[in-house]
Amino acid sequence: MPETGAVPYVSFVTWGRNDGYTDDYLSRMEKALGCLIRQLEAQSPGMLGSILFVGPDGEHLRSCIAPSLPAALSTALVTVPIGPDMGSCGTAAWLRAPVFVSDIRTDPRWANHLGIPGLEGLRACWSHPVINSEREVLATLGMYYKEPKKPNEEELKVIERVTAILKIILENRQKAEIIAEASIDRKS
Repeated sequence: MPETGAVPYVSFVTWGRNDGYTDDYLSRMEKALGCLIRQLEAQSPGMLGSILFVGPDGEHLRSCIAPSLPAALSTALVTVPIGPDMGSCGTAAWLRAPVFVSDIRTDPRWANHLGIPGLEGLRACWSHPVINSEREVLATLGMYYKEPKKPNEEELKVIERVTAILKIILENRQKAEIIAEASIDRKS
């Protein structure tokens, strides 16, 4: 049984100016992750991808990178509670396990979220948490479809590969933050 509940905060989502990174660095990181999502979408016709990051409170997913999702849905996904029955991504982060919802309209994890702007027209949502070496959830990879759909074996392999790539990218970002903080401490 996976450990569930509040997720320890892992600082990755601070896309602001006060985190020691230049706007150029943050822009490149966001573009790289957007590129990764677009490549996933190209390999999976009809799929719309997203990455949501664990927020500072450890209780919400924040900062959506979703280049192809409807703008209204991307905006709604900026703050997603982590917990049971919180759609696919909030539930996946809470369970620390993949969640495959083949039909959003009938799945109880989505029952309280069917009115989210931009969700109309989307029928399936699969989510896989990105978990670092310390078992902390860093983010979720979300995949939306316009028709009810279950993942096949090949799609499961692709999801695992992309999640592994995201883990490497996000853990490297964590390490860069630690180095930056150590450098700032030495200068003080």
